[in-house]
Amino acid sequence: MDLIQLAQEYVALPTKKRANGMSNESQRVFLLYLKLFNQHLETTNSSINTQSIASFLLKIKSPNSRAMICNRLVGFLQWYNLIDENTASQLKSKFKMQQSNWSSKALDFNFLPTLSHTIKRISKTEFSKSRNQLLLFLLSATACRISQALDLKIKDIIEEDDEYVIMFNSLKKNEYNSNQKEIKKVSKDFFIGNLNFDSVYKLYLKKREQYDNEYLFVTSRNKKLTDREVRLFFNVLNKELGVKITPHRIRHTIGTYIANNYGVVAAAKLLNHSQIATTQKYIALDKIDIKVPSIK
Repeated sequence: MDLIQLAQEYVALPTKKRANGMSNESQRVFLLYLKLFNQHLETTNSSINTQSIASFLLKIKSPNSRAMICNRLVGFLQWYNLIDENTASQLKSKFKMQQSNWSSKALDFNFLPTLSHTIKRISKTEFSKSRNQLLLFLLSATACRISQALDLKIKDIIEEDDEYVIMFNSLKKNEYNSNQKEIKKVSKDFFIGNLNFDSVYKLYLKKREQYDNEYLFVTSRNKKLTDREVRLFFNVLNKELGVKITPHRIRHTIGTYIANNYGVVAAAKLLNHSQIATTQKYIALDKIDIKVPSIK
């Protein structure tokens, strides 16, 4: 049976969050690991069973990456009746995601100006500098997920008197309704350091005038900015700072700050959590002891 051929059909199936199937990045990662699994079966001359799947997953070093690949792989194999429900349950139980305290992922809120300054310094062009700065401001002001930020279109941001109304694609389950919007408002005077959202946003719009792409965040080749390109930039940022930063860690930082200073209900609203219990994970620690590099 050709697993790769089956996978081409599988990745296009609707998911709980996406009506059109897996995102491009999720497809890339899933297909990569499926090819590796296929090679593992051929090399070990094994059939598809609990032992062969488990021995493959144990080759993945990161426990949480292992759990993510397990869920994808097991879901795929179960969908095509290549393993039964009992096998799937055993594997998911064995390779489940390690739960960590979300607030432990948060940075000191006062780290943001340092992050902004470093982004400005290491971005290679004036265009990428303005774009990367806006991405940081958007993530910080709205606590959105990176996929939501990258899916934003120019028309999704509406300027009003003293604020911007931003209409994100909602990630909530809604019978695959891809038109559902998650609306957030950002003050024009949302500051990071000595810069505010309004000035950063308008500077970026000026720098991207030559591009006609409908998406807000684009590359110098007039293509939609991808999650992979963002991750590559953050890898450079991490080496420069000596602190591991991801877009989702910024979300944790903002969620923790809001929860600790304005209450869990305000944080839940900002993070668009359906359950307060989810948001409460952000406030288990009132103080986060992380050394912040100073601006040089």
